[in-house]
Amino acid sequence: MTEDVPHFDQASSRLDHVGRRIVPQVVPFEIGYARMLHQRAETAAQPFVWPTGLGIEEQILRPFTGMSKVTKNRWTAQTITQSSPDNPKDHYKKGEQYLKWKRVFDAYEEFARAATLDSSNEKYRKKMIEVGKTASRLAESEAREVMNVSLKRAEWLLRRAIEYDDSNTSASQLLTLIRQNIANASEKAKQAQAALDSGEVGLAENIINSLTEYRESVPAISGLEQELLSAKHAVAALSLWERKEEDRAIEELSRAEGAQNSVFISRVSNKIRQEFSEYLLSTATTIKAQTLASILEKLQMVKKALVIYGGNVKALDLQRQISSALVEAILSQNLGSSGEAVSSNKARVYLETLRSAAPWITGDSKFDREKAREEETALPSFGIMLQCTSRGEFGIRCRQNLLFRIFQSSALSMLRGKRSGGCCAHS
Repeated sequence: MTEDVPHFDQASSRLDHVGRRIVPQVVPFEIGYARMLHQRAETAAQPFVWPTGLGIEEQILRPFTGMSKVTKNRWTAQTITQSSPDNPKDHYKKGEQYLKWKRVFDAYEEFARAATLDSSNEKYRKKMIEVGKTASRLAESEAREVMNVSLKRAEWLLRRAIEYDDSNTSASQLLTLIRQNIANASEKAKQAQAALDSGEVGLAENIINSLTEYRESVPAISGLEQELLSAKHAVAALSLWERKEEDRAIEELSRAEGAQNSVFISRVSNKIRQEFSEYLLSTATTIKAQTLASILEKLQMVKKALVIYGGNVKALDLQRQISSALVEAILSQNLGSSGEAVSSNKARVYLETLRSAAPWITGDSKFDREKAREEETALPSFGIMLQCTSRGEFGIRCRQNLLFRIFQSSALSMLRGKRSGGCCAHS
C-alpha cells in the first residue's frame, strides 16, 4: 500500500527530514547527496507517492545494516543513479567516486554523460578524454587476456576500447586481426560442410577440430560438430550393412538420423532402408500363405519392410493382398461346412481371434463390420481368482467346490445371451 502526499509542505518537510537524518549515519559520499536533497526540498512542486510502514529514514538506512564497505558503495551508487536528476555536475561527481573505487569503465560513462549534457564545459571534456584513454588501455589489456578463452568477449572488449579512445591503434589492429580470423573460420566451416555433404567424414573432422576456438564467434561450428557425430554413425551403419548385419545397421542408422537436413546421412539412410526393405519383401514372397499362421508370418514380414522404408510401393500392394486373404481366412472359421454359423460355445474364441487380427488389418470394411457385430452380441469374458490357504487334497477339493458354485450361479445369466462368456480361473 502507498500513501499519496499531494501537498508541497508535506513533501518539503519529509525531504528535509530525510536530509538531516541521513547525514550523521552514512559515509561521506552520501553526505553530499543528503545535503543536496535538503537544498532541493524547496523545489518539490509536484505530488509524489510515499511508502507507508517504517519511517522513510528507517527505510533508507536499513539496507546499510551489516553491509561491507564495498556493498554500501554499490548500493549508494545505484540509489543515486535512480533518484538524482540528470545534472552534469552530479554525473561528474559520480565519475570521480567511481575512479576512487577503481571502476574505470563506469567512471568514463559518467564523465561522458556530463560532457554531453554540458558540451561547453572544457573541464568535463578533458576529463572524459583522459579517463577514456585509461579505459581503452584497460579494455585492450583484458581483451588480450581472454583471447585464448573467448574470442567473442575479446572482440567485444576491443570494440569498447575503440569507443573509449578511437586513437588506440593497437586495439584497432588487434580487432581487425580477430575479425579476419573469424571470417577465415567461417570459410573453413563452409568447407567442412561441403566435405560432410560429399561423405568425406575424415576430412570434415580435421577441419572442424581446427575451429574449436571459434565456436562462440561462428555459430555454424556447433551444428557441424553435431552433424559430424551423426555422420560417423552413418558410416558405421554402412559398414554393418555391407557385412550383412542388417538389424545392427538399422540400429546404428537410427542414431545417425537425429541430424536434420544432412545431405550425406539422408543419402545413406535411403540406400540402406530401400535395400533392406526390398530384401524383406523378397523374403516375404517366398512364404506360402496356406494356413492362418503362414499368412500372419508373411504379413508380419511385409509390415517390417514398410517400417524400414515406408515408400516401398510393392510392399504396400502386397500388404493389401495379404490383409484381404487374412480376413477371408478368419471369417471362414465362423462357418461350418454348410455355411452356417458355428455353435455359440466357440463365439468367445472367434471374437478374440478377430481382436488379435485387428492390428494386422487396416481399411477392410467387411472385417470391421464383423468385429463390431461380435462385440455387441458376445458376453464379456471374466476371470476368477481363488485364494485358499489349505494345502494337499483338502485344499484341491476346496477350490473345486468354490469353482463349481460360481459356475452354477453364473450359468443362468450366460445362457440368456446369444453367446457364451469365457472364463479363466486361477487358484
